[in-house]
Amino acid sequence: MNGKYIKKIEIKKYKCFDDFKIDNLTRVNLIGGKNNVGKTAFIEACYLVVSACKLNNFLFTLSIIERNRDKLNMYLSDKVNIVEILQ
Repeated sequence: MNGKYIKKIEIKKYKCFDDFKIDNLTRVNLIGGKNNVGKTAFIEACYLVVSACKLNNFLFTLSIIERNRDKLNMYLSDKVNIVEILQ
């Protein structure tokens, strides 16, 4: 397995993770679980770790995550309003 990839990660005080550590990650990992347990937060944390090599990349990554969350929230709130109007 050549190339760079995350082999282990430790997440502290990020979203739903107070103190989380995982070792022995490989090139391909399956992440599964019930709704609202932190799968997306884990992926975001990994993405932040990879982008944290340079401060500009890190700040840009944070802005992308925030913008995507805002778009999703606007989309979901529009759907709720449409459903309320139709009922």
